[in-house]
Amino acid sequence: MKTTARTALLAFALLAVACTRPNRGSVFIEDVCAFPKDAKSCSFEAECTLVLMGYPWVYTQLLGAPNHLELPVQFNNQLPDNTDESMSHTNTNIAVVDTIELSYESADLGIAIPSISIPISTTIPTEGATVEMVYVLPEPIAQYLFDNWPATVPDPTYVTALVKLKGRYLSDSPFETGEFPITFQVVNGDFPGYACPVGTTLTAVCPHSGQSAATSCE
Repeated sequence: MKTTARTALLAFALLAVACTRPNRGSVFIEDVCAFPKDAKSCSFEAECTLVLMGYPWVYTQLLGAPNHLELPVQFNNQLPDNTDESMSHTNTNIAVVDTIELSYESADLGIAIPSISIPISTTIPTEGATVEMVYVLPEPIAQYLFDNWPATVPDPTYVTALVKLKGRYLSDSPFETGEFPITFQVVNGDFPGYACPVGTTLTAVCPHSGQSAATSCE
């Protein structure tokens, strides 16, 4: 009886640990990519060539309107190609992401930040990856922060977005990833603009203005 109870308890503990781990057996978020050196092309490979170091920043307002933070994020699909030509079976392990769920944490702000779901349509090949631009801080949440920013809180202030992907494989089986944390700095106010060397003007921003970005001045 004692052995059986201990075995059951161990099995339960292992199951609890497994349920708290990110889903890295199929679809998962790998990392945030660095911005490209060429702001004009603003192009990305299917996988991050470099990862973003440090904490990106964003202003809550851009030209008097709600701003957003847009980051290149790598999605991975580890499932193998299950094509079987002998059975006329096509590859159904390709993943299609249709929803990004975002929730937020910020000990510094001391306010509850609403969660939000964003529709998306992107495909991740089997045993492959894709880089997708993700609105880590969409306009409605940026406006909420602008309207509810505590007067006693200085800026910039750190906010963490917990990013989760949902979708289906071509087999129609659903998937849901674990939460991937992305921490960034928020400045509450209107973006004053990027600084260019004397005698030059801003010609390109990648991926979006009012945030950490690659810029080109000519």
